[in-house]
Amino acid sequence: MPRLSLASWLRLLCGLALVGVLLWQAAGNEAFAKLREAPPNPAWLAAAFGAIVVGSVLSFLRWRYVAQATGIEMSIAESMRLGALGFACNFVALGSVGGDVVKATLLAKSRPGQRAAAVTTVLVDRLLGLVGFLTYAAAAILATGAAWAEATPLRLLSQSTLLVTALALVAFAAFFAPGRPVERVASWLERFPLTTPLGKRIGKLAARYRDGWRSLLAAAAVGLAMNGIFIASFYLAGAALPLKTPSIAQHYFAVPLALISGTLPISPNGLGTIEATAEYLYRAIEPASSVGAGTLASLTHRVAMLFAGLAAAAYYYAAGGRRSDVASAAAMAASMTTPIGSGTELPGAPAASRHTV
Repeated sequence: MPRLSLASWLRLLCGLALVGVLLWQAAGNEAFAKLREAPPNPAWLAAAFGAIVVGSVLSFLRWRYVAQATGIEMSIAESMRLGALGFACNFVALGSVGGDVVKATLLAKSRPGQRAAAVTTVLVDRLLGLVGFLTYAAAAILATGAAWAEATPLRLLSQSTLLVTALALVAFAAFFAPGRPVERVASWLERFPLTTPLGKRIGKLAARYRDGWRSLLAAAAVGLAMNGIFIASFYLAGAALPLKTPSIAQHYFAVPLALISGTLPISPNGLGTIEATAEYLYRAIEPASSVGAGTLASLTHRVAMLFAGLAAAAYYYAAGGRRSDVASAAAMAASMTTPIGSGTELPGAPAASRHTV
């Protein structure tokens, strides 16, 4: 197991402290007393676990379509095997070895001439997941009327989410538009010293994925299904508790924003930040929610994710995986220049921080 650096220990302590404060608040409002009187419903917990597993499988398939979009052929069996390993690695030392890094390096290892393309697949995969989560959040905001809520903070958050989602969808649509507008914007950004690196990166990504737009659309469609199922798994985890929680429609607003908050570099895998954001949104969206419901629902979902991670690890070894692959991927990651930070996942797919994307 990799050693944690001082910065990682500080982030871990920060996350644990935040969770501790939230649990103390929940205990002071009888949330624990309700749990003692009525334990979590095992049927709902099993449903949450099943939804996480299904969502994970879909996320592996989405990654396969993204790889095909850049010209990398990957069988379903390989995508399942590497995807399962990456998912399991999100639980190693609380994210000190990120699943994205493992997937990218092992995919690149067997394709020396396509290393750069392999690295971009996990970035594009997470970006698609981010757009998918924002789309669900925007749809839920419109369905629940949160953008016109009386509470000013909730209204501002809702309207900001709608604006960011609109910009993200416009950018996504521009990629497929005739005339290559994304590459033109990238060329324009390259003219200015401060944005030259960003422009070059965008231009290279657009050029690499231009011919694989059909596979990219397929990845987006599979990703939307994955996002929806994963949000539902969070709702099911909350429904297992004897606490008042928001409706499933309200979860499609709260959960994406909570998961996105988990990407902040405050704690490993969003520990504490997701719980705090979920706690705030639960009570802001549905004032009748029990105090501590968002915190306990998030922690319950983390437990279900942990069991899913164990199942993923078991599948990896059953499919012929080797323990040395993780060490090999970590060594390769140290020598690769990637746009992904080890242990910090974009919210596009199930991971320890979404705990997912």
